[in-house]
Order: sequence, then C-alpha cells, then structure tokens
Amino acid sequence: MISQGLLSLLVCPETHQELELMEPMDVERINRKISDGLVITRSGSAMSALLSAALIRRDRKVIYPVREDIPIMLIEESFETAVLGDPEAV
Repeated sequence: MISQGLLSLLVCPETHQELELMEPMDVERINRKISDGLVITRSGSAMSALLSAALIRRDRKVIYPVREDIPIMLIEESFETAVLGDPEAV
C-alpha cells in the first residue's frame, strides 16, 4: 500500500497535477481490461502486467500504474482513462 506521505509528494510528471489513489473496485476493472488486451499505454504498447493499485490525475484523464506497491511515474507507462470506456465511471 502506498503511504499517505508518499502520495502527498507524488504529482503527474507531465502536468504537475496532484494524484489520488484509485478505488480497488476501479483497479479490478482496469485489470480485467488489461487481461483482455484493451489497455494501451501512452507509448502505444498494450499493457500486460496487472496493477496492484493505480493513481489517477486530478483532471481524471490519465492513470499511472502501481505495481507491487511501486508507483510507475513514467509518462509512457501511463494510460488515458478513455481506454476504459466511460470516463465518468472512473
């Protein structure tokens, strides 16, 4: 689990917006889409590794993966919420 102290320090490397931890239910939904090959990173490759958690940008447009409790803060590893379908559901 990401500590609140670490979370308060993390910002989007692209826009410097704050990030928040996504609900486990939403992470499960993302993992199902990853398993189906439907999540494409911003570098254009299909994401294959499942997430232990995820961080969403304040504007709710971009998600950064968390694997084994380590936030992956690389723009090319992030993905847009649009790949999940209904952005309001995230």
